[in-house]
Amino acid sequence: MSILIAFIITFAIISLLGKLYSVFKDKIQFLITGMDSGFSINELVLLWKVAELCNLAEPNSLFWSLPALSKCMTELTLKTKSSNAENADKYQAILSKLFN
Repeated sequence: MSILIAFIITFAIISLLGKLYSVFKDKIQFLITGMDSGFSINELVLLWKVAELCNLAEPNSLFWSLPALSKCMTELTLKTKSSNAENADKYQAILSKLFN
């Protein structure tokens, strides 16, 4: 009986982890790709927001697509001009990182 309960609990945990992965798969892949590219977690969180701001269907395209990168850099430039000094510095730092 205890083996059956352990099996059911194990199956439930594995099923839950699978569902969590499927829900957050895009973000997980984005974070892994970004970290491999040398970005910090804080920068990646901001980049994810930028990808959403730019309505990118594939946020990972920021790391390999020049048109997607250009579109988002334009959005960041516009945000930099219309932001307060603290936020402008954050956007400028990300723009510098993207240029590299």
